[in-house]
Amino acid sequence: MLPSMRRGRIIVDKLLARTGRYHSFRSFGQVGDKFFRSGELRGYEVEEIIRSHGIRTVINLRGAKPNHGNYRAEVKLCRRLGVMHHDIHWHANYVAKDALVAYVDLLHLVNYPLLVHCAGGKDRSGFAAAVYCMVMLGHDLGGARSELTKFGHELNGLDIMLDWFAASGNDSFEDWAKNNYQSLPVKTFK
Repeated sequence: MLPSMRRGRIIVDKLLARTGRYHSFRSFGQVGDKFFRSGELRGYEVEEIIRSHGIRTVINLRGAKPNHGNYRAEVKLCRRLGVMHHDIHWHANYVAKDALVAYVDLLHLVNYPLLVHCAGGKDRSGFAAAVYCMVMLGHDLGGARSELTKFGHELNGLDIMLDWFAASGNDSFEDWAKNNYQSLPVKTFK
């Protein structure tokens, strides 16, 4: 991108940020009063959200990406603002058991308000919001599933995981994730 085009994009993004309209471009959403979800944001957008919503923890569902500028900037920003930053690697259509259990455990340990993000804010962030609804807010599967579909999520392995939970007859997603869920190879979901 040419420098003048980049400056123009930054100006447009900042104007949208001031009006609150940038949220729709990044699949930004709020669940309850302490959970926020989005796609990957630019550094100044992350800072705006942290400051305007009092975010105290960020969970990146793309995993650590130390060679990516956006990732390095986000980690540096969180450190500068005193915000906890956690990385968990989830695939866009599948979550390994250890990563799912790590996320569920983090939900009980982090400082809220919490921002969870992935790349586009549709699949992983939607699934994370659904899990939050079940584990922390006590929502049933139907209410939680609506969070998954809120920003254009298309049917994939994450839906199958919720179907497995429903078929298990277990009332507790957290218990199911820790004691009954069995990871399958990623190629199963491609």
